Amino acid sequence: MNASYQKIFKLTLFITLVFVVSARFPVDDGLRHVGMAFGDFTSWGDVYPFSRFEEFKTYDPWYGYDLILRGLAKVALIIPLPVLTLKFLMIKFLSVLFLISFCWIVLTRSDMLKGIKDRQTFTLGLVLFLTFLTLPLLRVASARPFVFGTFYLVYSSGRRGFIRGILSSLALTFLYPYLSWFYILPVSFAHFFKGDKKFASGAVLFLIAFLR
Repeated sequence: MNASYQKIFKLTLFITLVFVVSARFPVDDGLRHVGMAFGDFTSWGDVYPFSRFEEFKTYDPWYGYDLILRGLAKVALIIPLPVLTLKFLMIKFLSVLFLISFCWIVLTRSDMLKGIKDRQTFTLGLVLFLTFLTLPLLRVASARPFVFGTFYLVYSSGRRGFIRGILSSLALTFLYPYLSWFYILPVSFAHFFKGDKKFASGAVLFLIAFLR
């Protein structure tokens, strides 16, 4: 019976996420990154002329994210649809992917599903989830690069191990090199005092190597 309620909970949550994606459309950064992936731009200096980006045209603050999007765009262009339609579908795909990823990380890190055993816990769990996470869910649906920092913060909570510290920091820095340190440092600080020192050591060691 517990498993049935847990499956229904995940299905209900999925339907809710689909509704959120259908009702909203990302703006600003999300659109710019997808537009650049489908365009002929090779540098953010071309997107923002007369800015600091033009002075450092070889530097991409969102290197990994843009690299992945360019790869997805090349695959998408094989589909015989107008480019504008492909861009729209790409944005919607990213919104769904980010929302599902965020919910999966939250559910697995919190062990929330284990507490859903009957109608009462099902209802309470859904209400609490949507009440406290409505704003994060809407922000995650924007498909902006900062979302990777949010993923990192949620993922690193309670994590242990030197290798996990290195790999998680590596993943964040690959996707979001511009501000990865902004997330890694406070997480490492918290782990040193209240978490796992090995995780913190791995994260800091990678960050030092990257910044050098």
